Amino acid sequence: MSLNFTDLFKISGTILLLGETGVGKSYLAKTIHQNSCYRGHNFVVSNLATTKEDLLESELFGHIRGSFTGAIRNRKGAAETTGKGTLFLDEIGELSLSAQKKLLMLLDEQIFFAVGDEHPKKFSGRVIAATNKNLPQMVQEGSFRQDLFYRLNVFTYTIPPLRSSPEELCRLVHHFFSAFKQKQGRHKLHLDENSKQMLQNHSWPGNIRELKNCMEYLVSITPPEATLTSPSDLPEWCFNSRPTLGLELLKHDSSTPSLQDDYPSALAEFEKVYFTHVLHKFSGRINLTANKINISKATLISKAKKYGINTLLLRAQA
Repeated sequence: MSLNFTDLFKISGTILLLGETGVGKSYLAKTIHQNSCYRGHNFVVSNLATTKEDLLESELFGHIRGSFTGAIRNRKGAAETTGKGTLFLDEIGELSLSAQKKLLMLLDEQIFFAVGDEHPKKFSGRVIAATNKNLPQMVQEGSFRQDLFYRLNVFTYTIPPLRSSPEELCRLVHHFFSAFKQKQGRHKLHLDENSKQMLQNHSWPGNIRELKNCMEYLVSITPPEATLTSPSDLPEWCFNSRPTLGLELLKHDSSTPSLQDDYPSALAEFEKVYFTHVLHKFSGRINLTANKINISKATLISKAKKYGINTLLLRAQA
């Protein structure tokens, strides 16, 4: 059933949070935990999109020594670490079918098996799951279990995008602006009316995450002696369209620029296009992108810096 916001704090069962990227699903999940009967216990976050597939079940359910190569000792997973608290499964739409089956067992029977262990363990907490995916469509496509969807889709709350609530936008502008003023010691700084109007008129495709980044940028970039912001202090990336990726380098018709003839220069051009493309595809998320393209996090960060790829911007615009 669909819930009102205030109902969320009364529920002790599984909750499914839906909404676009950046609307604050993680923040709401933690707020629900802190205002529930579970608040005196652990709040454990498991981001299913950033965990490698071959490690996912171990991360969730733990493993015993010798269960796979590299398992040199017993390890507790997120389900066991949760104890009597809340297990927050972020981006549950990324969960593999195999792991979905085990999650169904955890929800239905309140038990789970560590990887390599034949003895079940009891799950004493509760689950809050979140996704920006269309789960009914995934069920039709066969990528999400129907029985798990029905088990999750009981207490469901859809977080509205920021653009649909001018009052909430105004409140959050004030909240984040005040927070960053306090953090940076800019106590005398105030928002000018023109900046407020621009903020109100923006569609905020990146929702709360984009707004938060925008407020941090605004407070940081406004001249130290200023007591009033200016529209020119607002980040251009908040109010312009997405940057082009230069993917024309990958085309092969005569009307597009050609690659450099010498190999090192051509490789650098290709690398820039490639890393811009994959970071854009995965919304600037370093851990997820590194996992998906099978390189180290350190290498990816180095490439992003080398080619001037603003991952913070990509995350905000996701």
